[in-house]
Amino acid sequence: MVVAFASVRRWHEDLPLQLVTNEPPPVPYRRELANLDVTITLQAFDHAPPVGFSKQFAGSLYMLDAVRACRDQDTVFIDPDVVCVRPLDAMLTDVGATVGAMPLNYPPDTSIGGLSLAEAGELHALLGEPSNSPPVHFGGECYIVPASWAPVVLDRAQTAWAFSLARHSDGQTRFPTEEHIFSYAFLGVPITSLRPHVRRIWTSATYRTIHGDEPSMTIWHLPSEKGNGISSLYKLTRDPDSWFWTSENAQFMSRIGRTVGVTARTPRRLARDTAAVTLHRAAKVLGHPHGWRN
Repeated sequence: MVVAFASVRRWHEDLPLQLVTNEPPPVPYRRELANLDVTITLQAFDHAPPVGFSKQFAGSLYMLDAVRACRDQDTVFIDPDVVCVRPLDAMLTDVGATVGAMPLNYPPDTSIGGLSLAEAGELHALLGEPSNSPPVHFGGECYIVPASWAPVVLDRAQTAWAFSLARHSDGQTRFPTEEHIFSYAFLGVPITSLRPHVRRIWTSATYRTIHGDEPSMTIWHLPSEKGNGISSLYKLTRDPDSWFWTSENAQFMSRIGRTVGVTARTPRRLARDTAAVTLHRAAKVLGHPHGWRN
């Protein structure tokens, strides 16, 4: 979270930054967030799911509470494991007064957190939406919700939540994560795609989704980097004289891309990744169905 907020603060000296959480962050992070002028808002996890509701990412449903806490202000919501690599201005200009969200491309039968697009379409139909094609699935790493549209988004999200709780109690399919709930909620508002600006980038040794246009993006979501590049960036954010804060824009992009393994990989990282790929292939040859993952 410190890295995510620091990466936004680097570009926007006066932009209000807010952490919505159900518990105060521990020291020293609380002190470092204060140094970044991040306001901490305590909001109860009122949408905590019952046992068995979600196969994974149950905590993601806290987004319903976070959006409610910020409903009176235009807000860019980001995941903790993102890095802002350029100013937000162009992205915000493109979105304008609409809601911004990033559509993800999945085949209709692919399970996404326990629910496929085809199954989501059936649930949408039960809630009165057209069912002639699989619905759009929006990633949860970044939402832009203007205050003017927040009441509609929250009302539809609450409808999807109540609907899902009722179906869970009957042992039926439901919207298991915040991505599914907000993908339904966003059907009721004008949407601008964030795909030109936001990318979910996998950087593990055995699964990499690097397309080459990442430097043109605004926000990198880096799920594989929590214990790797983001840890390295955290140390840099604590030093006001580090390149994280002092480098020119082009140098910043180059160095941050190298640190998180997006635009390049350090020799040490490349050697580690090569070894991991070799182990992964060897494991599959030996009969392990999923190989070996670092």
